[in-house]
Amino acid sequence: MSSTDDFVTEMNLVIRYFNISAGSLVFIVGLFGNIMNTIIFLSLKTFRKNPCAFCLLVMSIADSSLLLSSVLPNILLNIIKDHSDANKRLTCKIQTASAQIFGLMSHTTMCFGAIDQFTSTSLNEPRRRFNLKSIQCLIIIAIVISILYGIPFFIYYDAIPLSGTNVTVCLPKNSGGLFSKYVVYVDLPIFGGFLPVTIMSILGLLTFRNVRRMARKHIPISRLHLDQQLTGMILMKDLNFCVTVVPFLVVYIVRHIVSLHTNDTIIRTQFQLVNRVFVMLFYVNYADNFYIFVASSGRFRRQLKYVLINIHFKLWRAKRNMNRIHPAAERFELSLTSYFELIKLMVYCSFNKIDIQQILSVK
Repeated sequence: MSSTDDFVTEMNLVIRYFNISAGSLVFIVGLFGNIMNTIIFLSLKTFRKNPCAFCLLVMSIADSSLLLSSVLPNILLNIIKDHSDANKRLTCKIQTASAQIFGLMSHTTMCFGAIDQFTSTSLNEPRRRFNLKSIQCLIIIAIVISILYGIPFFIYYDAIPLSGTNVTVCLPKNSGGLFSKYVVYVDLPIFGGFLPVTIMSILGLLTFRNVRRMARKHIPISRLHLDQQLTGMILMKDLNFCVTVVPFLVVYIVRHIVSLHTNDTIIRTQFQLVNRVFVMLFYVNYADNFYIFVASSGRFRRQLKYVLINIHFKLWRAKRNMNRIHPAAERFELSLTSYFELIKLMVYCSFNKIDIQQILSVK
């Protein structure tokens, strides 16, 4: 009995440190990547006017929200070693509900992006019906549905003590109830895996076929390159989804089935560790989009370089130079990258009674 307790204690310690280390890595890397995605999609006019790129923007925001509301609380709870039942229950409910809400939003927007790419690359004119406004309306509806869909998970999930240990696991209150069966046999395999994978895979392959046909038509080269880029990004995202989310769903269902047929403390603790590993793999799906896009698209890498250097770095340098302007007509040269920056400099000089011709040479 003592050896069993020692084994369970060691396993719990491994699970705790794994949650802290792996969770921190996924959170930091994922949040940075999603912020970079957001900056790029907002900075380039090419992306701002494209419905599929708008879907990728919303997906990045949803992924960041999932990391903040689901991964971060788990890290903090393990760091401070909070054993309060109330905090464990609240963390369980928040993590589960937010994973459902933001996960569903992320999957839905990706499916919308795949649908938009298919319709926009179709050579059949009647199919081209999506525009930015219609995609925005669909996404608003999807957000509302996702929030409503996550409410039952907040209500019915709870921190359940693991039999024979002082460890709690986040599961539905009634493991044999209707809601628990719905989660295991309907929500996770269908809405969480099979349905989005099927939609993105089929439409991604059809879009790839359309893009190859477009290459043989008289299509503007800029539009062709953009469609090729977005199609490749969606296909890589679909592959990433299969590698990270589907294994987690399989392990979750297996763990649920095993927990119904055994009360062995060692086996349940081992499954708890395996489950945490695949939970982190599940979170990777919402943390690695930026790195997948960078690795798979040369055009995206060039756009990243252009946004960081030609837009934001030059804008920061221009603001820094503007802050160094003194009333004593100090001369310096300032490279302006846009008409908007020139207007800001003119307003600044007007308020400070500085002659713009004395301090500025526009290149």
